[in-house]
Amino acid sequence: MVTPPDHTSTIWRSRLGSALRIAMACAIIGCTSLYGSAKIRDQIAYPSFAYMVAVLLVSEANLGDTLRGTWEALVATGLVIGPSMLNLWLIGPTRFGHSFSITALAVSISALGVALLNHVPLMSKKIAFGQIVIVYVGAAVQGSQTDIIMHPLHVAASTVTGALASALASLLPLPHLATYEVRKHCAVYAHNAEQRLDIYLKPFLDDESSAATGKSSKSHKTTEATTTKILRSIKKCENGMPWERVLASLLIPSFESPFDGLKKVETTLRGMGMASAAYSRTAHMPIDPLVKDELIRIKETIDLRIKAIKNSQHVMASSTIEPTAEPAANKLKVNSTHQNLPLNFLLFCMKNVNENPTFPGDKRHQIVVEESTVPSSWMRRFPGCLLSLSEESILFALKCSLSLGLSVLLGLSYDKGNGYWSGLAIAIGLVSGRQATLTTVNARAQGTAIGSVYGVLACCIIDKSPALRLASLLPWIIITTFLRHSKAYGEAGSTTAIIGALLILGRKYSGTSSEFAIARLTEAFIGLLCFVMVEILLRPERAANLAQIQLSHSFGALKDFTNGLDLQISQKSGLSSSQWKQKQNKLENEISELKKLIEEAKVEPSLWFKPFQGDWYSTQLESIMRIVDLLNFMVSAAVLLIKGQKEIGATWDADVEEQINTEMELFHLKICSSLECLEEGTKTKSMEEELVKKEKSEVYDLQMGKPTVGKQSKVSSFNEDDDEDIQISFLQQSHIWEKIEAMQNAGLKVKMLLSLSSLGFCMNGVITELKKLQKEVRQFFPREDP
Repeated sequence: MVTPPDHTSTIWRSRLGSALRIAMACAIIGCTSLYGSAKIRDQIAYPSFAYMVAVLLVSEANLGDTLRGTWEALVATGLVIGPSMLNLWLIGPTRFGHSFSITALAVSISALGVALLNHVPLMSKKIAFGQIVIVYVGAAVQGSQTDIIMHPLHVAASTVTGALASALASLLPLPHLATYEVRKHCAVYAHNAEQRLDIYLKPFLDDESSAATGKSSKSHKTTEATTTKILRSIKKCENGMPWERVLASLLIPSFESPFDGLKKVETTLRGMGMASAAYSRTAHMPIDPLVKDELIRIKETIDLRIKAIKNSQHVMASSTIEPTAEPAANKLKVNSTHQNLPLNFLLFCMKNVNENPTFPGDKRHQIVVEESTVPSSWMRRFPGCLLSLSEESILFALKCSLSLGLSVLLGLSYDKGNGYWSGLAIAIGLVSGRQATLTTVNARAQGTAIGSVYGVLACCIIDKSPALRLASLLPWIIITTFLRHSKAYGEAGSTTAIIGALLILGRKYSGTSSEFAIARLTEAFIGLLCFVMVEILLRPERAANLAQIQLSHSFGALKDFTNGLDLQISQKSGLSSSQWKQKQNKLENEISELKKLIEEAKVEPSLWFKPFQGDWYSTQLESIMRIVDLLNFMVSAAVLLIKGQKEIGATWDADVEEQINTEMELFHLKICSSLECLEEGTKTKSMEEELVKKEKSEVYDLQMGKPTVGKQSKVSSFNEDDDEDIQISFLQQSHIWEKIEAMQNAGLKVKMLLSLSSLGFCMNGVITELKKLQKEVRQFFPREDP
């Protein structure tokens, strides 16, 4: 519903294109290693590793990503080849052949050194780990016949061959530009945004509101999920754009980044979605025809912004509200009743997208080019690679060192001639940070097995012609490209499935294909077993347990973020302090980490533990993100009220300002107290005890707007058992609205009335979400840990 009609065909074209690029890269490597001149064939001594590098770099990558991957392969080569030559000279190739322990130790120490380089890209580290395994295991296999200069150079030549083949595959037959992908995703996003805009406005414009609100509520979650995927794709593609800037400027000279307009429209749509959902739950009165006309007029201006995004252009001045239509907007009658708050908030969001408001919380969908993707940036930071080590980077380095060293030792002990594959099975799949270890290893093992089976079957049918063997890879590459997007295999399983078939069909034969497949499967399983052992040793905690701890940390970060907010509407307020920005960054990181742990725990096997309640945690995460959005909209409304106050000057009533500020302060203290209760309750798994403590503390009366004691006393948390609507007192004070209604400037009056109503709507929304969180946490943890 929220994607273009040809979405299915678009997916097919995209995945078939990815498969053809992988096949093209493999064909280039195969032709070079099999039919190239003798000098070239001698230099590419490890075509299997060239295939692995090509699959890693070109899978679902655009030209910019592939060029970046080529640079990262060169970085890996520079990190490994020189030191490996020195180590081979110091230790001596003969000792590697006589002692597998020395080989494993050399691999372990070299991997540790590479992994500790903090600012080196992860892809460079993966390729470097593979090179380390081949260099030292090759020395162990060849023994005294190893050339300490040419052997590492052969590894380097194989790596460069794979990288260059990837780059050529992305250029042929037409360049697969990241710029084009961004334009395509922007068009999809614009189509999605148009339908979301219609869905959110339909309850307000359609007299048959019951059917409309039902449709809106059913479509809301689907549209949000689709939008998140689209924006993630745009961000991924945009990171490759700096690498293809020159070529893109020749092929698409008129391209301009539409991200500024995209962020404004997305912020508006998120707010409209909240207003539409609240409107569907509220008993509402018929909307004034003048208000409906204004909604239609503003919708047309937002449509212009969406069309600009679809055409990948900057938002033009024509997309702002025309001055000729402004007098009609100034005649709007803003009603402050509780039933009209969703409508007022909708108008607030729609009107301010055309006036360039400040939305401090717009980081969730912000599109930022990673600085580490640019070569000059990485080279500037290289001297300090070892100066910013964290606990996470040290754990990653130990995991790489121990798993690679142990797998090489056991692999060589089992089969010296095929000892490469145990280490390479780990090297290509290492990731920094946590992952669902058992699920990932299972997918990689299955991918290796089915890929090997396909390769053996293809060799049985086509055993004599190397060209036909390579051609038989095409249907398998297409199948595995679709497997990449399945839950059962994912990226890890599909990559190993491609490589498993490639290594059998693309190798130079020295034995039967079945013998090689069995030997490689055994070595691969040895490597995966070592990886699981080391991962469990270094990270014994289950993701399900860490998700509960991270939920508590997220509540704490949200409390700190709320403490940093300044919601006062006085002219002395400061809403852009660097300290508040730091808290905002911390909150974004905590929420991102919680999301990762929830996704990991969902696919993690339960074994003998209780099943992970993934849906419950996802629901609480959505509530936290809604609270963050509402708080940021409150800041935006406060900013506009401050601007309006400056324009009013002396005519602003000090009593009105004091009353609003007092209630905002009480609201601020109240939500901080509730978040502290949630933080401690999820930390100790005793929400009931925390609520009892809060109930015994001194209480601020939000309805009256006055504290019972001094400001230093604690505030009670919200009573989540009270299902009545929350009433914000300044919305019920008629004299406040009369003061604003008496203003002479009609446009400013409407703007301030909408901002004040939006403050009330957001306060209601935050309180409602906190009450839901308290109730859910209180009911969940006694069941989770009786």
